[in-house]
Amino acid sequence: MTRGESCSLERKGSEVPLELLTRPGALRRRTAWLASFPALASLQNREFRLLWLGLIGAFLGSWMQQVAMGWWVFDKAHSAFLLGLVNASGALPMLLLSLVAGVAADRLDRRRLLMITRSVQLVVVLTLATLIAFDWATVWHVLAISLVSGVVFAFDIPARQSLVPMLVERHQLMNAMALNSAVWNGSQILGPAVAGNLVGFVGTAGCLFMAACLSLGIIVALMMMRIPEGVQTARGDSLLGSIKDGLKTVRADELVMSMIAASAVIVIFGMPYAVFMPVFAGDVLNVGASGLGFLMAATGVGALIGALGLASLGDYEHKGILLLAMGITFSVALISFSASRWFPLSLGLLTVVGMSGTSASTIMTTFVLSRVEAEFQGRVMSVLMLAFGLQPVGSIMFGGMANMLGAPLAVAAGATICLVFIAGVFLRRPSLINAG
Repeated sequence: MTRGESCSLERKGSEVPLELLTRPGALRRRTAWLASFPALASLQNREFRLLWLGLIGAFLGSWMQQVAMGWWVFDKAHSAFLLGLVNASGALPMLLLSLVAGVAADRLDRRRLLMITRSVQLVVVLTLATLIAFDWATVWHVLAISLVSGVVFAFDIPARQSLVPMLVERHQLMNAMALNSAVWNGSQILGPAVAGNLVGFVGTAGCLFMAACLSLGIIVALMMMRIPEGVQTARGDSLLGSIKDGLKTVRADELVMSMIAASAVIVIFGMPYAVFMPVFAGDVLNVGASGLGFLMAATGVGALIGALGLASLGDYEHKGILLLAMGITFSVALISFSASRWFPLSLGLLTVVGMSGTSASTIMTTFVLSRVEAEFQGRVMSVLMLAFGLQPVGSIMFGGMANMLGAPLAVAAGATICLVFIAGVFLRRPSLINAG
């Protein structure tokens, strides 16, 4: 057996000969060219490649669904409140069910769980498309569909995130997570544009049917994957006991706890800047609706650049230093953006914000996954997901501040809190600097 054939997935003292189960020699030769591109290193693994290709269609479909649903609600009701209510109904299950979903990801076979969540989501989109096509839909139908989709994704995200370490080698984990982030951010740029044009040509129902077709790819990919059964917790554990074990795992590792706390702070105090983009476009920079589109696109382009750049680093040894640099860059760029009154400079700064924010998020996720045993990864990812689900809290809090003090000052205040907290974390946990 050659070294290339014996490539295996290591997990805290155990090995799973994944490559022997999944990659015929002929397929290895056909994909050997990927080794020449460090940014695509993890795609040499057949199972991750299938997942990644499936996610391209799935993520595009998700963004198309969001745009189509939002446009339909606005067209029928002309209510900003109802638009916000639809968005909140999709986000609420993330907060309420994330810890339960983490237990499911650890107890059940993760591939099969993803097949269930994606199949349910396919049915949900097809149902909404049919209701709209026959003019049976009401706003309440859309609210219910959004709520069900939120429940689906609450279970989907921790299962998907914790599946990735089972599909790639340990040193390829950051590359794999960065490639997933690149797909998400790329679809965030392309999906709304495609949806907007499709709605104009084939209507909202047609756009949703197309989104459903795109989501079929991930189901087919999951069916084709051949991986060992997912790691399961003891079946005798109660749901509450399993959740407590997951929280104990987070608290037991001070560095993991620090990463999750930093994620929560960035989400609550840093990320709400996106809510104020219409204010910056209209009142601060005076560039109108077209300028707003460019501002939003700049953030997405920066996020895509950050994800691809991080993927090209491979198994970078100094992740702690890189995380500190990206955290500081994100905060300083956001403070600078709040002070800018020149549109081209604002575009450049938002590109940096998107690049550094995505890079920091990907590094933190990789770091947490790499330090947690496989049987707890789903639950720990659910805690991290819970932290990312706190953005509405920050949006409400800083929305009130923006009304009193103005959007620029509110954004600057939030970014300053991020900067101080990130610096404090690394000062208190100097071992993070050398984390790899």
